[in-house]
Amino acid sequence: MLENMGQWVIIPSYDAAVFAADEMVNATAAFVLQSDSVNLMLLQAKFSEAYLAFQDVSSYEFGPAQTVALRGNLNTYPSDTVKIENAIALGSWDFDQLQFADGKGFPAIDVLLFGQSTSETLRLFHSDSNAMTRKDFLQEVSEQIQSLLNDVAASWSPNGDSYLAVFTNNKGTDVGSGTGMLVNALNKHFERYLRDGKIGIPVGVRSLGIALPEKCEAYNSGVSLALAVKNMHAIERMYNGNNLNNSPGLGLDDHLIGIGASDLDNAIQQQIAVSLAALEGLSDPLSENIINDQAQVEAAYAELQKLIVLFKVDMPSRLGVLITYQDNDGD
Repeated sequence: MLENMGQWVIIPSYDAAVFAADEMVNATAAFVLQSDSVNLMLLQAKFSEAYLAFQDVSSYEFGPAQTVALRGNLNTYPSDTVKIENAIALGSWDFDQLQFADGKGFPAIDVLLFGQSTSETLRLFHSDSNAMTRKDFLQEVSEQIQSLLNDVAASWSPNGDSYLAVFTNNKGTDVGSGTGMLVNALNKHFERYLRDGKIGIPVGVRSLGIALPEKCEAYNSGVSLALAVKNMHAIERMYNGNNLNNSPGLGLDDHLIGIGASDLDNAIQQQIAVSLAALEGLSDPLSENIINDQAQVEAAYAELQKLIVLFKVDMPSRLGVLITYQDNDGD
């Protein structure tokens, strides 16, 4: 199972994310060189593709990804627009500072490319007094995304001193084992960053029912739901051990079946399907869906919530895996 997950699921997902980031950086360079509507549209499209590709790797926050804080560096949202504009006006920023986490990554590009009308965006990058600095900022944000994804992908590569060997050789289910890291990563990401970050917080679950649609991921570009659905499919493949083409491979489902827990696997598979159907029944922009039909989005959240007990309590108990991260939201 670990060999399949590492070699045929995780590595190809990182490779695809790197390819999409490379395409985004190339489109950024073209837009910086000639800031016209054609290059802006191309860059916006490549940005969306890269953001979607990132959804396939964002749940693997252990090993190399944890070392470079990949998810925090690339996808802390909502962005602090004031912080970004102040940095551009001053011509000074430091992406390595912790307090700049909400001023970089995909969310910052979302603001820069979609936060204004097309005509205003072109003006800001073409004739505004800070246009050159804005271009430098955009290019550095794009290149940091590319660089960090490249670093993590290279660490997993089977060539040389690869993390793949560390992951696959750490057998068993104790803390630090490949299975232990996989189960913990799946749970932490699903609970905090998919269920809550993408759906629960914007719909108001953590604010006494008061909707906060402006906290949606990719709020400006309006592809929040597309990202959530892509990420849910990635969680499904992470559980089933399927590759990017969704071809079957050994996964946690097979592990459960192998120890006589077919009943639990069936329950998980059924609830994943129900959760996906609930998400796919929503519409983008998700922020508008929340405003127009908050109850529908709350219902989708409720289906995601049902997976928590299956993923976080029942599956680790059957597999003998200890959940090592803490969550204090009462779930």
